[in-house]
Amino acid sequence: MILPVRVAGNCGAEVSDIIEGMLWSAGIAYQGSPAVNPHPARIINLSFGGDGGCDDTGIRDVAWLYRQTIAALKAHGTLVVASAGNGNDQGALATPTRPASCPGVLAVTALHEQGFKASYANLIDSSRYQGLAVDGGDVPQTPWETTGIYTTSNGSPQQADPAQYNMAYVAGTSFSAPTVAGVAALMLAVDPYLSVDELVNGLLSTALPHISAADAAAWGMPDLPTCVAGVAMQRCYCTTSTCGAGRLDAEGAIQYAQAQLAAHPHGTTAWQSGGSVDYFEPGRMQASSVTDPTVSQTGGGGGGALDSASLAVLALCLGLTLIGGGRR
Repeated sequence: MILPVRVAGNCGAEVSDIIEGMLWSAGIAYQGSPAVNPHPARIINLSFGGDGGCDDTGIRDVAWLYRQTIAALKAHGTLVVASAGNGNDQGALATPTRPASCPGVLAVTALHEQGFKASYANLIDSSRYQGLAVDGGDVPQTPWETTGIYTTSNGSPQQADPAQYNMAYVAGTSFSAPTVAGVAALMLAVDPYLSVDELVNGLLSTALPHISAADAAAWGMPDLPTCVAGVAMQRCYCTTSTCGAGRLDAEGAIQYAQAQLAAHPHGTTAWQSGGSVDYFEPGRMQASSVTDPTVSQTGGGGGGALDSASLAVLALCLGLTLIGGGRR
């Protein structure tokens, strides 16, 4: 089951609403929570991001709120998958945006359809972050180049216009993250007793090697540099220091789940429905709410969707919920 949960308005997202959407999706109660979600999410996809790290600064800031929430979700068996971010028009940022940079999150960056890093995609150093790469489309760099993911779109910049629905080539790490989330859902369909750590291990350990510059030369692919950790670059050939553990292998991940099923007899599960937390009160209940000004509609750190002209945040928290019997 796909569970769309709105956490933002036309011009951006408030962190308090993002956190509330994450907790409600997973069926976790909090101060002022509405009725508990009857179909708690096992996977939450966050196709957006904001500037700023997720390190522990010793204060209860936005990073602290994300860390607390992600830990609570993991304790209940819910995996968070987040887009690494789309950098900017001059080249990708050197680190994932937040919350993709938070501990416990599976960060996803984007590849061009030929397997090298997409021009806009943020870097993921696998020694610091849990991360993968998968096709997210790319922005054409010449008038005759056609690349991207052909999908439904709407031409209106801030709200859906019934007259502007169309099909378009789009690109962004926002399209890469839900691909990984979907494969994780397939893994749970095979073995609903997989823990968050097992899901992540299955996705990372089965990932295909990145295509190197040497591979590219032998195969007649474009002559591009090798990505360098910590350096903002556009198109380049990935390493584990720049694009995560490897390229998503859906078949390998599902085979991993099949192999784990024997170790999980019926009735054994790491997932717990229900539960509650006491550290969070929604902004709607406060005089002033927790706002992250870096989660924006046009900011370069956004996860969102890219076309050839603009960057837009997909203000969507997408939960994939597991229904009885392991079916999706």
